[in-house]
Amino acid sequence: MAPHHRGSSRVLHTVRVAPSSNAGASTMPERTVPLTFLDVIWLRSPPVERVFFYRLSDNDGDVDAVLSRLVESLSQVLHDFYPLAGRLRRTPGTANRYELFYQVGDGVAFTVAEHDCVGVDELTADEPRDVTKILPLHEDGAVLAVQATVLLPARRGIALGVTVHHAACDGSSSTHFLHTWAAVCAGAAVPSTPVINRTCIREREDIYDMMTTTEMKDHYQKKFRSPDAVDDKLLATFTLSKENLQSIKDAVAGDAACRSAPPLRCTSIVATFSVTWHCHIRSAELVNEADSEEPQNDGVARFNFLTNHRARMEPRVPDKYLGNCVGPCFASASNKKISATGMDGLFTTCSVIAAAIDEGTRYNADYWDRCVEHGKELRGTDAGPPVSVAGSPRFSVYDVDFGFGRPVNVEIVSVAKTGAISVAELARGGSVASPPPPHGGGFRVVRTDRVAPSPPACCPVLPERTVPLTFLDSIWLRSSPFNRVFFYRLAGCTERIDAVLSRLADSLSRALHVFYPLAGRLRLTQGKINRYELSLATPSPSMTASALTSWHRTNRGRFQRLPRSCRTFRTVSWCWPCRPPTRRLRRRRLDALPPHLGHHLRRPPIIDRTFVRECDGVYNYMTTRLKEHNARSPDFVADKLLTTFTLTRENLQLIKDRVFLAAARCGVAPPRCTSIVATYAMMWQCAFKLLNIGQVARPGDGGRALGPCAQLPK
Repeated sequence: MAPHHRGSSRVLHTVRVAPSSNAGASTMPERTVPLTFLDVIWLRSPPVERVFFYRLSDNDGDVDAVLSRLVESLSQVLHDFYPLAGRLRRTPGTANRYELFYQVGDGVAFTVAEHDCVGVDELTADEPRDVTKILPLHEDGAVLAVQATVLLPARRGIALGVTVHHAACDGSSSTHFLHTWAAVCAGAAVPSTPVINRTCIREREDIYDMMTTTEMKDHYQKKFRSPDAVDDKLLATFTLSKENLQSIKDAVAGDAACRSAPPLRCTSIVATFSVTWHCHIRSAELVNEADSEEPQNDGVARFNFLTNHRARMEPRVPDKYLGNCVGPCFASASNKKISATGMDGLFTTCSVIAAAIDEGTRYNADYWDRCVEHGKELRGTDAGPPVSVAGSPRFSVYDVDFGFGRPVNVEIVSVAKTGAISVAELARGGSVASPPPPHGGGFRVVRTDRVAPSPPACCPVLPERTVPLTFLDSIWLRSSPFNRVFFYRLAGCTERIDAVLSRLADSLSRALHVFYPLAGRLRLTQGKINRYELSLATPSPSMTASALTSWHRTNRGRFQRLPRSCRTFRTVSWCWPCRPPTRRLRRRRLDALPPHLGHHLRRPPIIDRTFVRECDGVYNYMTTRLKEHNARSPDFVADKLLTTFTLTRENLQLIKDRVFLAAARCGVAPPRCTSIVATYAMMWQCAFKLLNIGQVARPGDGGRALGPCAQLPK
């Protein structure tokens, strides 16, 4: 193929990459994969276009060798992801059914080009940049197309453009393909193979028929096929650090306390979506005010985003399912409330987005009926298209390493056609949801499973239960949750880790049967203004109770401090066994426990709150006057170190002896200096002296210098 120019890019050649065949077979046979109703929702949507920008070092070799490895590894990966190598067509013999069809001769178009007008630094900057400078880095394709553009003049940069038709797979599946391709190219550990079986999706014929009508076709053509879809558009990147997100959460929590409203479930993704939507509406309002004399903020603003339903559908869809298994979440509020200044606008966006997540993740029988009604409402309004979200921080696109380093920047350039806002984890340290690990260290979230309390054999699910908070609990209502991390060395090889994690999750489910308040959620008691309770709703495939997160190097369980003391926490640890019962435990069997718990559990908790004599005065004081007392600073954990100091028995005995001698010299009765008293006294004295040293070193910071301090005790 002769080189030709396309804009500022020069196409060198295009090859057709076919899936590699098994040993002994000449070519892969013909195959078809039918589209489900979840796939045809995206039948008329533009393909998703991502561009990965990489810098090549001197150790990465020649650019031609890098391109050759990319083509070879792509052929190997397409053997398992063969639907992406085919094309989309109407199923023969049907009027409105579609399928992914692969036959001999099909493949993925892999285009090699050169780009000499813009450097890699300009293309990866956060400042606004012209979309038309990035769009030529793509080659349109039926299902999947790839273009590798060498950035001149040094030839030490590559822009890898990947175009995927959304009807073939969702973002989770496409990034699974990208991570697998990168692992094969780099010679690293390859992720699990995809699951292509579509029988696990329970079909909805009515939605399938609706999405393939002529009316829907005309709607999408009018929405996305405008000739000036990308003209005069800029693409910019805005970064929200962990400190920014924490400050948003703290501000929303403080505003909820001032409003005497129940605390919002303001996660990192809720905070990100809230501030993005708020700023988008505010900027649009400023543009309208500049164009017209009267502000136009009386309409309704809408914000749509997707959620993964693989773990919520019945039957459960495998995590590595290749296809679409996402559903929409709809948030709406008036422009006037969203664009309000101060905390009013941000609190409104956070409230409606949190409510949209609660509704969107409640996957019950009428979920898709609600989605159809929302879709009809959106198509019938004249308020303009909603603000939508493309991508997710959970995709870890900055971990796509083909062997020449992590990408410098990742852009979803198709948002110029759809009007969406792309979201991803941070490229450099930290993330909205899960931080990508730097080379040589750090933690990486492997997966998160929802662990529900195990029901007894006589009942399929646990009934709904509530546990009211007493005045002793309300003391900790505004306090931050505490986190403990237990570090263990696993004997033997690392292949046992999966079995250990499986036993942890299974035993946690059994322990939560009797500790069911820990699996619930904190909420305001219905019909009460300042009374709270722990509520455990009936578990279902769409809602479970507790979370167990797996990490490299450690397992961390997050427990909120509110409903129990440290002694109760220790009881949970004792009642969460991970090993078979010993002979000693079998002799101490408790017959009062549920039969399905067997001999594992000991010291069952007492959850009855009636034996606590209530003090309404303290309860009212803690829930009204101290709402902002424990608000955290935005830099709560910034620039802080964690260290450990050990006091041995000899140290503690030495402290006790010195206290006894000091009391004898002063002629007073010796205090009751136990080991815990000695430990606390030493901690307090050292902390106070360190604080004085800091005030002496910085006397101009507003604190009074207390003079030189004595040498710290050894």
